[in-house]
Amino acid sequence: MTLFSWVYRQEQRSERANFERRTQARVTAVQQGMSDATDAVRAINLFFVANGGNISREQFHTFAQPLRARYPYIAAFAYDRLVAGDERPAFEAQMRIRYPGFNITEMVDGKHVVSRPKDRYLVVDYIEPMAAGDTAFGLDVSSTPSREAAIRRAESTGLPAATGLFPFVQLPGTPAGFRILMTVYKNVGTLDAAPLRHREVAGYTVAVLRAADVIEKILGPADSIGNAGLDVRVYAAASTDDSQLVYGLAGEATGKPRGLRPAWLFGNPPETFSHNFDVAGTTWRISIAARPTPLVAAHAGALVALLASLLTTLALTAYLRAMATRSRGIQQLVEQRTRELTQASEALSLSEARLRGIFDSATDAIITADESQTIVMANAAAAQMFCCPIDALIGAPLERLLPERHREMHQREVQAFGDTQAQARRMGGPRDVMGLRADGQEFPIDAAISHLSFGGRRLYTVILRDITERRSAQVALRESEERLRRLLLLLPVGVFVYGGSGPRTRITFANEAAQRLVGTGEANLLGRSPLDLIHPDSLEQVKQRLLAMQGGTTVPPLRALKIQRADGEVRLVQATAAPVTIAGQTSIVVILHDVTELQRAQHALKRSHADLRRLVAAQDSVQDNERKRIARELHDDLQQTLAGLKMYLVAIGEHLAQEPARAAPLLAEAIKLTSAAIDSTRRIVSDLRPQILDDLGLVPALEVLVGQFTQRTGIACYLEIQGEAGEEDLESPAVASCLYRVAQEALTNVAKHAQASTVQVRLTGAASGRLVLRIRDNGSGGGISASDRRKPGSFGLLGMHERVRALGGVLHIDSQPGSGTTLEVSLPVAPAVLGAS
Repeated sequence: MTLFSWVYRQEQRSERANFERRTQARVTAVQQGMSDATDAVRAINLFFVANGGNISREQFHTFAQPLRARYPYIAAFAYDRLVAGDERPAFEAQMRIRYPGFNITEMVDGKHVVSRPKDRYLVVDYIEPMAAGDTAFGLDVSSTPSREAAIRRAESTGLPAATGLFPFVQLPGTPAGFRILMTVYKNVGTLDAAPLRHREVAGYTVAVLRAADVIEKILGPADSIGNAGLDVRVYAAASTDDSQLVYGLAGEATGKPRGLRPAWLFGNPPETFSHNFDVAGTTWRISIAARPTPLVAAHAGALVALLASLLTTLALTAYLRAMATRSRGIQQLVEQRTRELTQASEALSLSEARLRGIFDSATDAIITADESQTIVMANAAAAQMFCCPIDALIGAPLERLLPERHREMHQREVQAFGDTQAQARRMGGPRDVMGLRADGQEFPIDAAISHLSFGGRRLYTVILRDITERRSAQVALRESEERLRRLLLLLPVGVFVYGGSGPRTRITFANEAAQRLVGTGEANLLGRSPLDLIHPDSLEQVKQRLLAMQGGTTVPPLRALKIQRADGEVRLVQATAAPVTIAGQTSIVVILHDVTELQRAQHALKRSHADLRRLVAAQDSVQDNERKRIARELHDDLQQTLAGLKMYLVAIGEHLAQEPARAAPLLAEAIKLTSAAIDSTRRIVSDLRPQILDDLGLVPALEVLVGQFTQRTGIACYLEIQGEAGEEDLESPAVASCLYRVAQEALTNVAKHAQASTVQVRLTGAASGRLVLRIRDNGSGGGISASDRRKPGSFGLLGMHERVRALGGVLHIDSQPGSGTTLEVSLPVAPAVLGAS
């Protein structure tokens, strides 16, 4: 029995050692595979950080495709963008340019529906491969329970974080998967405090993994050694919870025999090995147990020793056979362990080769330095950027790549960064980071730095990009914008630029013409709503046009828009507006042309045309009435006088020979009739055109007119000549005729309407270059307005106005109730008059 017990214990020790070696190889393989997946997420995240988050879909595809080829168990890489609720319309509109009909969606009862309004969304923006992930593209995953704890952990630490298990949206019916995500910040310059990190979150880089595939592909190399006799189970939790089982059969790995066979038929297996390990901040558990082997197979030597104690001869033979079997077993165990160690070394070499492939094939320069800031690694892109061979870079101080004035500050910043908890950040901040080539040329670079501890050493890795062309383009863009701004400022028409959307639309630019148009300065305009400048009559129309343009619709120019100046004056403008997109932001450019005076001139022109049409239409009637009046006067006055004269002459002829004495009285009567005929003729001629006006000029004609007016109406009328209104200023018949007719019509109106007792007529000379005729009465007045001139049949005032305007003059009437009426005519002197006539 002693021999049996000793052999039994030796076999147990050998089997336990074999189990421990095989177990350790599998645990190491699983941990290394998970670390590779986490490193892939870090690589994607560093790629976003190095480019400031400005990655095109083509660049994302190009960078992610090699990583998927190296890690086939990663189902997809993605970038989940954080979108604020008020940014949703602009984000969807931008996405529809490339993906028509795009909407942010969410999962409701297993179906994609348009997402309801929220304060913020976490939208699947980039996904590779796109063909397999189109069902997840545009999906809002902000409320996914499996993500919430991982997102909080990633934001608070800045490190990769793994989610719990979840079913695939894009592959329904497939086994559960999990995600490893890492936070992308807008500005990682200062992220020491958690609230700062939360506010600066731009999104998350994500690796989506099929849980079972991960373990199967990771254990593939280990399984080549053989898993015979091992029961391996992996859980996505710290406990053996079947709901979190990733790999293996449900139930705890105990190593107990299955079925109805009694346990005594089997040898005692080694204890179950369980190990918790970290997967991107989440604790997973692996349980491995040796499957039970029959007692005879597990402890043949011990049984032989037992029989040997009964049968000495047989026991010796059995012992020798057991020793030989044990020797072969030990040899097999040594060979098996050697194979396992070789496999683990090959897996490690493969992982290093993968990282080296990424490192060497990167288009951006990558440099790794140690704590002393000595370069220990550099890729080909770095050698090309700094015009220096890789061999010359490795071992050189990092400050060699910087201008001398920046070296001391850079050394302090790197040391300070190493003392923080942040794993990665961009370098530079408000100033450019400058690089120094081997030929002494300085150039601007965009840099992102990260650090990690490995083997007790702290290593700093920097990803660099030459931004010389970008800076040149930015300078050219700023110069172009400044030229455009100066041009807009000097334009003679008002130019406004509106930014924002909906009720948050604000004025972001107003040129000098626009400021003059609305009657206030730039400081009072910037930041205001453009609706503040719109008159209530046009407000609703402007609101509809703004909404249409912000939705991408082109609107036609607005020919009549009312705006309200700062002083309350209402102006009429013509508005042309168009949306423009600059740096991904949509603005609206509005050009306003003040047409207030033009509209007034057009209305005045229309009224003038209407007046002229009325005047021309009345001309024929006036001429016909004038002919009738002249014919009536000729018939009633001159013709009857001539008829009487004829009768007297006939009578004189009859009496002249026989009774000369009777002819004398008849001759006296004939002479009286002749005088009356002459007076009548003069009066008719004077009514048509005063002869005195042509013979003696305007002043004598006005004197006669004033005298006749007083004699005819009994109203005292005075004529006053002031200044130097001599004949040389009245050489133009047109001027004299115009002033005479205006005076004649004005006195007629006084006689008809004024109820005046005194009229003063004053003619002022051309000292100021103009002739002024002013007629003032002391009558009742009457508030004559412009509408009175357009009354039907009221052609007196209209005729005076047109006569004066035809000679380039101005007619002004001031009539106040109880204060009399003043009519004033101002005409240019002879040179201008001659040109007008």
